[in-house]
Amino acid sequence: MNTDKSSLIAKSKQYVQAVLNGDFATIAANLSEGLATQTNASVLKQLWDSAIKDLPAFQGLISADYLEIQGTDAVIVVLDYVTSGLRVAFGYANDGKISHLTLNYVPLPSNQTPSEQSDKFSEVPLKIGEPQYPLEGKLTMPKANTDVPVVILVHGSGSSDMNETIGSAGNAIFRDLAHGLAARGIAVIRYNKRYYQYPQTATPTLTVWDEVINDVNATIALARTTEGIDKNKIVIIGHSLGGMLGPQIAQENSDLAGFVSLAGSPRKLEDIILDQNKAALAVLNNTDTEKQAILAKVLTLVQQVKALTPESPHGTIFNVNSEYWLSLHETNPYNIVASLDIPMLFLQGSADFQVTPEADFAVWQQLLQDHNNAQFKLYPGLNHLFMPSSGKADLSEYNAQANVAEQVIDDIAAWIYLI
Repeated sequence: MNTDKSSLIAKSKQYVQAVLNGDFATIAANLSEGLATQTNASVLKQLWDSAIKDLPAFQGLISADYLEIQGTDAVIVVLDYVTSGLRVAFGYANDGKISHLTLNYVPLPSNQTPSEQSDKFSEVPLKIGEPQYPLEGKLTMPKANTDVPVVILVHGSGSSDMNETIGSAGNAIFRDLAHGLAARGIAVIRYNKRYYQYPQTATPTLTVWDEVINDVNATIALARTTEGIDKNKIVIIGHSLGGMLGPQIAQENSDLAGFVSLAGSPRKLEDIILDQNKAALAVLNNTDTEKQAILAKVLTLVQQVKALTPESPHGTIFNVNSEYWLSLHETNPYNIVASLDIPMLFLQGSADFQVTPEADFAVWQQLLQDHNNAQFKLYPGLNHLFMPSSGKADLSEYNAQANVAEQVIDDIAAWIYLI
C-alpha cells in the first residue's frame, strides 16, 4: 500500500477538480489496467453528467479523507451541491493507479435530521451489532399501542445510510417505510449499513454475512428483548439485495413471523448485473462497436463469477472480492425459498428497470405457485424505489423528489396484521 496519505488526498482533489473542469481524459489515463478494461473517458463523462444532472450548483469541497478499505488505499471526497452531498471514492492500486471509482449521494451534515416525533410515533436512537463498531440506528415506535409487531429493514446493494437515501433529491425509502408503518401501529428498526458507517473495517475477504446478514441477525436478537415489541411478530423487509437475502435470513432465524421482498430477486446477482449493463448500454451515446466491446468485457466478468469455486484464488470481479461472490452463491434464494413455511410477501413495481417483473418477479411466482404462504403484488407505474416512475429507464429518475407509494405501505401493514 502507498503510505503517503497526504499525497493521495492531494491527488484525489486534483482528479475531482479535473472532473469538475470536464477533463475526463486525465482520469481515464490514470486508471488501473483492470478498471481501464471496464470504462473510458466517454463512459466516465456520461456517468458524471448523469450524477450531477439534477443537482443545484456546485458549492465546494466538504471533505477529503484517507481510509484503508479492504487492504487498499482509498480517499473519500465529499462535494457540496446545496441539497445533497456527492461522495467520490477513489481506490488506489500499489502503482498509484485508480483501481476503484464510485459515486453516490450522501446527506449533507446540515440536512441530517435528528430523530423525529409525531402524534402517531416517536423515534429513539439505537446501537446495533458489535460493541467496538456499533451501527447507528433508530427504533420508530407507535405511540398508541403496546406489544406491537416490529419490522427490521434490510438494505439493498452498495453503501447506504439508515434511510437508504438514494438520488440527488434525498429520496429515503426506509424513512418513508418507518414513518408510514409506525403511523399504522407497527414498530420499525433501521440502521446504517456496516461499511457505510465503517468503511475502514472492510476486509479484502469480506462476505455477505460480514456486510449484511450478521447485523440483521443481531437486530433480530435485539428486537426479541425490546420493550413494547410482540416477540411473535418480528418481520424483515428486504429491499433489492435485501429481498434476495430474505430466504437465507429466514432460514437462520426460525422464529421470524414472515418476510417481505421489495424488488428482490431469486436470480444470481451476476445475471442481474448483466441485464442492468445491457439496459445502461442501450441508452448510452457510444457507437455500436464501443457498446459491443463493453458488453463483451461484462460477459467475460460474468463468466468469471460463475466459474468461482471455494478453491479459486482470491481476486476481484466487478470490483467485488471473490469470497463475497461465493457467499452470495451460498445464500441462493432459488434453492431455499420453497422450503420455508413462514408467510412471505413479494412486491414489485412494473416500471422497475433494475429488477424487472419479467425476469425476476415472475420467477418468484413460478417457484412458489403452489405455496399458500406466499403472496404477490405488482404495482403499475412504480419503480425500483416503489415510487412513481417518470418513465426514464436509468438512475437519473431517482433524482426527482418522491415518496414510497402509500398503497405499498397500506398493503404491507395489512399483511402483517393478518399473519
